[in-house]
Amino acid sequence: MASQNAEQELRRAQSLEEYRRAVEQLERELLKLSGDTLTPEQQRQRDQLQITAQQGRTTLAQEDSDLARLERASQALNNAEERGGEKLASQLSAARQELDGVPPRSFSAAEASRLRERLDALASRPGSPGGEEIPSSQGSGPAEADPPPQRSWSPPPPPPASQLPQPSAPGGATGSTPYRVQPLF
Repeated sequence: MASQNAEQELRRAQSLEEYRRAVEQLERELLKLSGDTLTPEQQRQRDQLQITAQQGRTTLAQEDSDLARLERASQALNNAEERGGEKLASQLSAARQELDGVPPRSFSAAEASRLRERLDALASRPGSPGGEEIPSSQGSGPAEADPPPQRSWSPPPPPPASQLPQPSAPGGATGSTPYRVQPLF
């Protein structure tokens, strides 16, 4: 039950920190089950939860990459504000490139949107040389033709409770390798 609850928390996470905690909790619960003898159905469920945990780790790595992109974009915008002149166009271009790499489904998408607004304000500032040369990801043109790749991962649905096997020993045997009497989930 605890591992299934951890998986549900993973699905309901509204922030990166909640998601990170849910992945860690799911992994802890799976570790508790690692030495148990399981029925084939329980083994299948555990394997599915392990896949979900691995996908969660992959998503966390992508989210950490998105955070790094935000940091680089923010730094480029700070440099653009401080330096201006010829460096402005290259700093704005670098910031836009970083922000375009943050997918809309990322936990970082809202912050990326805020930084895009800041970028657009800097690009349209009077006297900004080359500001019109920097394509806006909001407008029409080539930048819109190739949107940033989106993550299509979502955790697999849990099996219905009606599919959970009833604990029993195979063939009426009570000896050698007993099955787990308590439900796995």
